[in-house]
Amino acid sequence: MLQNNTKYSLPLLVMLTWWMTWTVQSADYGDTIRIKEVQVVKSMPLYDQPLITMKMDSLSMKYMESRDLSQLLAFKSPVHIKSTGRGALSTASFRGTDASHTKVYWNGIRINSPMLGQVDFSLIPVWLIDDLTLLFGGSSLQEGSGALGGAVLLENQPGWNDPLNLSLHQEVGSFGTFGTYARINMGDNKIRSNTRLYWNRSENNYPYLNTDVIPNREERLQQAAYHKGGVLQEIYVRPGEKSDLAIRLWYQDALRNLPPVMSYEGSDRTEKQEDQSLKTSLEWNHYRRNGSVTLRSAYAGTEMGYHLYQIDHDYTQFDTRSLENSLYNTAKADLKTGRHSRLRLRVDYNLHKVSILDQVREEGYQHKRNEFSLLAGTYHELGSDWVVYALLRQEWADGRWLPLMPSAGFKFHIVKGQALYLKGNLSRNYNLPSLNDLYWVPGGNPDLKPENSKNTDLGMEYAFGNKFLSISTSLNVYAAWVKDWIIWMPTRFRYWEPENVASVFSRGIEYQLGGELMKGDWLFSLKLNYAYTRSTNKGAVVSTDNSRGKQLIYIPKHAGNMHLNISKCGYYLNWSMNFTGKRYTQPGNEESSFEVILNPYSLQDLYLGKSWKIGKSQAGLQFVIYNLFNVSYQAVLARPMPMRNYAINLRWEI
Repeated sequence: MLQNNTKYSLPLLVMLTWWMTWTVQSADYGDTIRIKEVQVVKSMPLYDQPLITMKMDSLSMKYMESRDLSQLLAFKSPVHIKSTGRGALSTASFRGTDASHTKVYWNGIRINSPMLGQVDFSLIPVWLIDDLTLLFGGSSLQEGSGALGGAVLLENQPGWNDPLNLSLHQEVGSFGTFGTYARINMGDNKIRSNTRLYWNRSENNYPYLNTDVIPNREERLQQAAYHKGGVLQEIYVRPGEKSDLAIRLWYQDALRNLPPVMSYEGSDRTEKQEDQSLKTSLEWNHYRRNGSVTLRSAYAGTEMGYHLYQIDHDYTQFDTRSLENSLYNTAKADLKTGRHSRLRLRVDYNLHKVSILDQVREEGYQHKRNEFSLLAGTYHELGSDWVVYALLRQEWADGRWLPLMPSAGFKFHIVKGQALYLKGNLSRNYNLPSLNDLYWVPGGNPDLKPENSKNTDLGMEYAFGNKFLSISTSLNVYAAWVKDWIIWMPTRFRYWEPENVASVFSRGIEYQLGGELMKGDWLFSLKLNYAYTRSTNKGAVVSTDNSRGKQLIYIPKHAGNMHLNISKCGYYLNWSMNFTGKRYTQPGNEESSFEVILNPYSLQDLYLGKSWKIGKSQAGLQFVIYNLFNVSYQAVLARPMPMRNYAINLRWEI
């Protein structure tokens, strides 16, 4: 089934890409009255123009607002998602780097776990996000350090001009899945309150083909139920014309049962994880003719409990509770230093306090980390064709100064009268070891050095549009050299310990295509992403290691996605396709009968919907088929993923 699915999906993708490109050049509408073309140019701050970024379109976010961020990124971006199952741990990898090399910012606050260094994207609902932007490679240094692959920016907007709005979204799906999402926005242009609530639960007992037993057999996932819910409250105040104040609070609670791997044949067991988190922020912005000033203070606290109980033996194997408390403080000034020049100055101070204790083994640690950061960047328009920038970041952490982190880049307007641009940058970046890397008991290594990367990017962007049709495309090539890459290695004491042992060379290509065609009441849109990623270990760990020059585990060389949307008079059809190439699970890339690789797979999702306007309210009905062709696949070794399943969504908005 998988081979046939991929066989027909890829040629169809190429045909659709060709069709959109051909239509731009040859579209002719017989009875159309042609008028003088008017070009609409989107205004972009000077600070953002040279950066290599991707902004998620609102239509994709609307269709997937009942799903989590990992699913949105997997189907709508070039970022590779590594998922251990439906509703379970999901991490993101930019450009062949590790999960800890992807930094996530919620309204300017980095929400990566200070203990783990990463983010579980399955715990972030799309419902809570207004704007989503991806920063690739060295472009991320503007927000902070450590994003050796890239950064994800999650933003909430006040919507000053929006009227009173009440929205309710109900979902019912396969495997006992239910979701309720509500939003109420109210206020005027002086003060606004935006409130969002969400609750999602699932029995998650989907059938799958167990290929880890002989003979292979159909089974149903057990002990995988989950629920998660929370609230996001935002208050926005304008005390005057030149300033505004934002107060945000996000609370979330999640409980997940963790099923055993496919090959598990031991005694009955109960394994579960509970996550509770609270994030608050206070942000003040002041605007003047010569620039703006931002002051921000925030708190993030997380409590996680992990429990493993062997039922047959009446034995608790693990009962672990971890606490994370973080304070964030930022002062930033964006200043006009001339008609075509800007200066950005930023100071950050963060404090993290963490503790973990396993009550069974009576093992754990407590530690704190202070982080201090300085940033200075200058941005200039040189004539009408060039935008250049240079920035310098200096950070202090763990009692020492990190080496300077510079970045410089440009944007060049290639052809006058055409939206054709060339972009590029060079940068140096450092990623601190996580606190678990340093202090985990047993095995933490306090002598670890920060991971050190040098990045370069070169990209081209083109956009074209008229009254009926618009198209945009971009092609980026990149390379990154990462030294002192941290890997956990086995020791003679029968536990693992992290070491700065690897040297990784990552390079590749990223391609994006988007187009829209309007004809009468019809709207056609196409979005495509493709990523070729070659990420190899250039330094063997030990003399017997055969991983030198081999692709890193779980990193596909080829990955891509596409979605086609057709709408007319409130009806719409959206077809989304995701392709993930072969992934190795052994550092030496072995493919013998004794070693396991993860085969490529292609997933198709189909959305069908209709919306109605009833007086001052709107109603919508959406039917979704996930994994349309019933593909059996694994994103992580021995972790089965759901085959074909369904969902019905009902939306009502005043």
